[in-house]
Amino acid sequence: MTSTTAAAIPEKKTAVRPFSFRDKIGYMFGDFGNDFTFLLQSSFFMIFYTNVMGISAAHVGTLLRA
Repeated sequence: MTSTTAAAIPEKKTAVRPFSFRDKIGYMFGDFGNDFTFLLQSSFFMIFYTNVMGISAAHVGTLLRA
């Protein structure tokens, strides 16, 4: 019966590629998508609270600012 130890297994060295322009573009689109969802959510809640719940827009703006 043979046993393998940690010393017997060679470590794999992986090359790490530098942070490129393609990565920056990917993060930019992710950030844009995140901000867009927050924009849609705040617009929906502003309309909902003012038209359905009857709260003034100043109160809703203060509520959503926090």
